[in-house]
Amino acid sequence: MLRLTKKEIRELYELDALCFPAPLNYTLDMMRRFVRQQGACLLRKWDDKRMIAFVLCNSETGEIITLDVHPEYRRRGLGKELLGQAIDRMRRKGVRTIFSQVATTNVPSFMLHLRAGFKIRRVITNYYPDGTSAYVLVLPAASKGRRPPRV
Repeated sequence: MLRLTKKEIRELYELDALCFPAPLNYTLDMMRRFVRQQGACLLRKWDDKRMIAFVLCNSETGEIITLDVHPEYRRRGLGKELLGQAIDRMRRKGVRTIFSQVATTNVPSFMLHLRAGFKIRRVITNYYPDGTSAYVLVLPAASKGRRPPRV
């Protein structure tokens, strides 16, 4: 469980709403629930005092909940860096399989996950409220003696 202020949770919600148009973005209540889960993990990037990117994951279940990069800061490696840090953190916590759901229409995120070593496990049709389908992507934990793939 993360100890975030109401203002910090609102910042996450607002950046998520900027990155993902309704109804694909998380509601404020959903964001509150995610950060209060056992195992919640949050990594953020800042430009001065402004949050410009974050990854929210669960280091117990191995789920990448959302990866958000402000539109003005995309294509600079922030998503790659945050995803790599989240993967490393979950592996250190002993997660065996890391997974993420990515909209089939979100090609940049899908490609980022593939470059990080994720594989498609399956497609869930009508996953999002607007009827968009989602890839369920999985990344097995590295076996002993092998370094995890770098993003």
